[in-house]
Amino acid sequence: MNRLLDTFMPPKQLKEVLTAFHTCVDLPLQVMDERGDIVHRMGGNMPFCDSMKAYLPPESSCQHTHQAACQQAVTLGESYVFTCPAGLHHIVFPLIHKSVLLGSVLVGPFLMDAPDSTLFSELTDTYCLPTSVLLELYDCSNQIPIVPPSQVQQISVLLYYLLRHFGEDSKEMALGNRMRELQQSKINDAIQLYKNATTTMPIEYPYQLEQQLMTTVQTGDLTKADALLNQILGYVLFAQGNALETLRFRCVELSTLLSRVAIEGGGSQQRMLALNQAFYNDFLALSSLDGICMKMKEVVYAYSQSILVQNKGKNHDIIQKCTQYMAERLSEPLTLEEVASHVHLSPNYFSALFKQTTGATFKERLNIIRIEESKRLLSNTDYTIIDIATAVGFESQGYFSKVFKKQTGMTPKQFR
Repeated sequence: MNRLLDTFMPPKQLKEVLTAFHTCVDLPLQVMDERGDIVHRMGGNMPFCDSMKAYLPPESSCQHTHQAACQQAVTLGESYVFTCPAGLHHIVFPLIHKSVLLGSVLVGPFLMDAPDSTLFSELTDTYCLPTSVLLELYDCSNQIPIVPPSQVQQISVLLYYLLRHFGEDSKEMALGNRMRELQQSKINDAIQLYKNATTTMPIEYPYQLEQQLMTTVQTGDLTKADALLNQILGYVLFAQGNALETLRFRCVELSTLLSRVAIEGGGSQQRMLALNQAFYNDFLALSSLDGICMKMKEVVYAYSQSILVQNKGKNHDIIQKCTQYMAERLSEPLTLEEVASHVHLSPNYFSALFKQTTGATFKERLNIIRIEESKRLLSNTDYTIIDIATAVGFESQGYFSKVFKKQTGMTPKQFR
């Protein structure tokens, strides 16, 4: 029988990798082809499974269950942990080549905890098992490997990294598909809004959204930029009846505008113009609406990142200056407005910049600095806890202790 798996996968190398994996994890393993038929098996059959098969309906058969789980793994683009109808756990990884499913690798069955009465009562209720079979299953359950959840996760990760090069496009394909589906869903939502709005008044091209898009690209707010882009694309598709050439023209126009914004934001003029030319060529080569929309998403990301890279060093210097200012005035009632004024920025812009650069809010960062200083004082001085709380800027010992425990997992007294 000709199998796609044998045609596109190196059988000897695949078997060597899986033999090493099986030896290390000591769990049953099967290699299945695109139809779900078993090609290789490592580790013996589970008597528990053999006893259950006769009582499973066709739609819950092992092959049907494994194939359904494999399709879910294809969607995820990675290893997928699932539970079969018999209550046993498995890990499946899809083998994909050029967007074609060639087969899969199945690890299991196993349990994540010792079998208890819950497992058997659920099987009895679901499949009306005779008492003799239930007793047989109970005896067989002792042979099922038990793998703690944390170890299952690590085995799943290991399987992914061992096998991903056999189907290198699986993760990228799944991620691309999910991103494409999500974008089209958002664009369709925008189209529906425009349809509803036209019942009261005609809708013109949303130039104000275009201006907002330019601003968000400059500030690096990609979430908002995505939302604005989808609204603009939704209008173009709605107003022009899904005309491919009109969408292409608008996207080329938007790309040119964004290249100028990137140059104004500090990006290299030569590089931005070259990037715009490359995007222009890409748009000309695309022949689908969703392909052009996804390319436009890439355009927004590329220009936004070019501005962020240019400003990263400058933003870092500002935050470093603020952190030093905060550390020197811990005992004072510092406010965001005061620190923003120190670096000559508006409070709103400073707040957004601070969160974007450090990943924490101003208050969170201030508390981190205060707790770090309090730890030093607790370790190296004999000051009382209330004196230390006051010295680092906390209004009360109770609040100081609460923040300290949240950050360190212990009270100031325990730390000392």
